[in-house]
Amino acid sequence: MEHTVARKLLALVNNKQNIERLSAYAESRIEFLRGQLETCTSEKDMRFYQGQIQEAKRLLTLREEVQQRAEEGDY
Repeated sequence: MEHTVARKLLALVNNKQNIERLSAYAESRIEFLRGQLETCTSEKDMRFYQGQIQEAKRLLTLREEVQQRAEEGDY
């Protein structure tokens, strides 16, 4: 993530309500995608859902990633 993007996202991730809502969405999305993964019938779909789950999981660590990247750019 670029430093400028991280700085723009700081307001989002430093707000407790925002990050709780984002986490709730990510967890809900992960559960839905796991269900899709369990019932998919092709290898192509399996890879697709695995990638979608991986991206949704990144939302759960977005706060730490943004804060770290924003700090790194200050030096």
